[in-house]
Amino acid sequence: MDNKIIKISIKGAAFMATGIALVNLILVTLLTKLGINQDILIIVLNTILSSAIVAYSITFIDEKSDNKNKFISRYIKFALLFGITSYLWSKGIFL
Repeated sequence: MDNKIIKISIKGAAFMATGIALVNLILVTLLTKLGINQDILIIVLNTILSSAIVAYSITFIDEKSDNKNKFISRYIKFALLFGITSYLWSKGIFL
């Protein structure tokens, strides 16, 4: 098991910040105006899109790896983490 600490580059950090900001500030706002519940949108979009953005950035931008299995593994882990965190935040529980 390789448990090295991954260094995130400026390019990777900019990609993550821009992508997550677009998801949370623009996409959630647009879909909320269509009448969809904002809490559900935040939970679903953070779970699906934000975790994909972070996993993509770490795997393909910062590590320059072509290993799709590593991306899928990281995506699942981040999706679980982001999903649980988003759900708890929507209920007013901040860890």
